[in-house]
Amino acid sequence: MSKGYVNPDHYRKSTMEAIDVMEAISTDEEFRGHLKNTSIKYLLRLNDKDTPLMNARKCLWYVERLVKKLEDEG
Repeated sequence: MSKGYVNPDHYRKSTMEAIDVMEAISTDEEFRGHLKNTSIKYLLRLNDKDTPLMNARKCLWYVERLVKKLEDEG
């Protein structure tokens, strides 16, 4: 899967991606909640905006980021 398809260039205008800034200014619990809730958002709109495949890929991107966060926290 192309990263740009889910995480387009406009999210990476500076040296840090927007998601990394959000993580930096959030507690671990807040950031995990953001990742969880955003993944749910893409599942809930699966057939209503963009394409089902695009929404599933976006959901997966956030779930994978959540899994990595949980692994890093041990």
